Amino acid sequence: MHVVIIGSGVSGATLVAQLARQARTMSEGSSPLRVTVVEKEAGRDWWTGVAYGTPAPWHVINIPAVAMSALEDDSEHLVRWLSKQRASGSIAQEWGVQKMHIPRAMYGAYLKDLVDEQLSQSDGSCSLNKVFGEVVSVTNRPVPVGSAQQGRWVVHLSTGEQLPPADAVIVATGNYEPSDVSFEGSDAFYSLQDKADLPRYVRNPWRLFSDVSATVPKDSRVAIIGTRLTAVDLMLSLVHAEHKGPVHVISRRGLFPFANHGETLSPPPPDDALCGAKLFEKFGVPLAESNATKPKTNGALEGPSPVTDEAVHGVLTTLVSECDAVQARGGVWQSVVDSVRPYFNTFWRAMGTQQRNIFLKEHRDAFEIRRHRVAPGVLEAIEPLKARSTHHIGRLVDMKHAVPADPTTPIVVTVAPSASSSDVLAKPDIFEVDFVINCTGPQLDFRNNAPRGLLAGLIRDGWAQPEETGIGLLVDCESHRLLSKSGPNAGLYAVGPPCKGSMWETIAVKDIREQALLVAKHITTHL
Repeated sequence: MHVVIIGSGVSGATLVAQLARQARTMSEGSSPLRVTVVEKEAGRDWWTGVAYGTPAPWHVINIPAVAMSALEDDSEHLVRWLSKQRASGSIAQEWGVQKMHIPRAMYGAYLKDLVDEQLSQSDGSCSLNKVFGEVVSVTNRPVPVGSAQQGRWVVHLSTGEQLPPADAVIVATGNYEPSDVSFEGSDAFYSLQDKADLPRYVRNPWRLFSDVSATVPKDSRVAIIGTRLTAVDLMLSLVHAEHKGPVHVISRRGLFPFANHGETLSPPPPDDALCGAKLFEKFGVPLAESNATKPKTNGALEGPSPVTDEAVHGVLTTLVSECDAVQARGGVWQSVVDSVRPYFNTFWRAMGTQQRNIFLKEHRDAFEIRRHRVAPGVLEAIEPLKARSTHHIGRLVDMKHAVPADPTTPIVVTVAPSASSSDVLAKPDIFEVDFVINCTGPQLDFRNNAPRGLLAGLIRDGWAQPEETGIGLLVDCESHRLLSKSGPNAGLYAVGPPCKGSMWETIAVKDIREQALLVAKHITTHL
């Protein structure tokens, strides 16, 4: 059996590990499992991806190591690995292995060792082939198997090359690069893709983090677009680079992520807190999925959404108020947010398009800054930089060089007041900087901004569908096969961020390791 995995980050690593583990359980006489992993960027470290490829020690994982095993069926795997590293002197003896928020680079090293370990323990039942190349499309064609013809997946690279026919293909491409920010000029709506004359506009900041001063001089004037996790990472790098120049921070709401409460996982929420299943039940949200609440193959619900507009508002506003109330009583408010996590995907799938748009436009920001938190100490580390920065709450409406067509001159940035501003007469903020860095986060909208290459090809060729609000692709939740208009595609799967159309909680290691085990079992038992 031949399996192709597209992507070599954490999703690819966990998939290889689980396929190797499951290959050992395949029936006697089965042919060995051949796994081919395709990585788009030549020279990139295998298995670390963007998130765990940063060598900067100040970029740490956001939750304690005890919860970060890459194996769903071995929760202590990372803790044992760290214990071995400590015993060998690779990490400090005083670190509490289960509690610590380890550097992301260390987690990247763990993923590399994980793949090597699981392949070596497969006893020849699983082999790995690595390929550098950009996958642009997949096709399904009949291939001779003995005296019969069977459909096999053919993976096409941008060079025109094709990989050997595969029994299964798994899309594990991770997060896509940040989308270009857009802004409303005086004459039309522009995208910064059209601003090729701005060489000091940085669309993708992830490559800056390890050595930001190599691109951005310490005394330069910097504008940061966004205030979420990517912006925090950049600010950490600026702090450690001892950046001294003026900093401007641009965002529509000025919301930074919150921090985790300490070095351990959140305790259970207080008994008197309205959270967990009780919160959803209060507003009539069905937590048991049925045929009436499961999406059809086109992503729409079979009938009217069982989640009303009022329920979306109620759940999300109550969640925030309960966090505040628990904190006011001296409790750990983070436990309130964590208590809704097991139910949120069911909540998301039960919403109709209108309710999802309400969540995305009115509640997503307040939810996400509490749901995706930073490690303890991170906010304190960037506070001096935040304090001396100029914060602009509003809409980016223009960027241009002070002298037209002269890229050596400063960039003039214009930020209009937010539409919610109480000062209707407020004038735009206009200021000059040397660099503009886009920290708006990964691109997700596949309806209007499907990235060129694989995902665009899957949608164009009918193998995949974007969810109606454009937030991701649709998958069959029981097998993680991509959904076409006619149903799940046999042998075509997705894991991690591309699945966000069908499950809101799909980007964390916890989600990815669950999905990797599910897909590996499905492949080795159904194909």
